[in-house]
Order: sequence, then structure tokens, then C-alpha cells
Amino acid sequence: MATFRHVPYEHPDEVGLLPCTLGVSIDIGRYGSLNIDYLGSEETRQIPIFAYIHGGVLFTTAPTCPFDSGRAGTMFLPPNVLAADVFDQLNAYWSNDRYYSEDLDFGGTYEECVKFAENSGLNYTFTH
Repeated sequence: MATFRHVPYEHPDEVGLLPCTLGVSIDIGRYGSLNIDYLGSEETRQIPIFAYIHGGVLFTTAPTCPFDSGRAGTMFLPPNVLAADVFDQLNAYWSNDRYYSEDLDFGGTYEECVKFAENSGLNYTFTH
């Protein structure tokens, strides 16, 4: 039996959220908060951050649902940084899909772990 354990990110820089390239201020109550002060020298533009919370957290530039989404904060980006990339990083950090099996010395997303286990002919389970 292969067991894959959920492995959360320990720090925002693991997904590329670096103070030299962006600033972020997020507060979503019981789901947590994140503050990164921008340390770069370029002027920044402010972009609103909205969170859709429904079984997980998804960050976007606008509300997506009148009941389950709302303003969560602001990001501060220099001209050369794309907001879409930062949203990908925020979503990866907040609702990551990383698992690891110590027995198999294999890790990846949920889908990658399932594929690996099935291709190896193993029974498997996931834990948090």
C-alpha cells in the first residue's frame, strides 16, 4: 500500500512569491492572511485581489460569485510582472496540490501520484 501525504508549502517563496518582484496584502479571516512588502525599486501598480472560497480558495481579479467570493486584498506589481502569474502562484501557495510518499520517494500533484501508483500496480491512499 502506497500512502501519499499532503505536503503544504512552508513559505511563499517556494512558489515564487518574492518581495523583490511583488507586494501582496491578503486577509481572508479564518482562512489566513499573507503580507509581503515589496522591496523592489520600480513603481508598482495596484491590483485588487478577490477570493472565491468554496471547499478551497481561488484568487482572481474580480468577484466570481455573489455568495462565496469577495475582496481579499491588494497586490502591488511592477510593470514587468504579470498579474496572471502572481495569481497562479497565490493559488498554488494557498490551495496547493502537493503530495509525497516517503515509502516510494515520489511526490507530485494528486494526479501525478495516482498515475505513478497505478502505473506501478500499487494500491494507494492519500492523507493530510
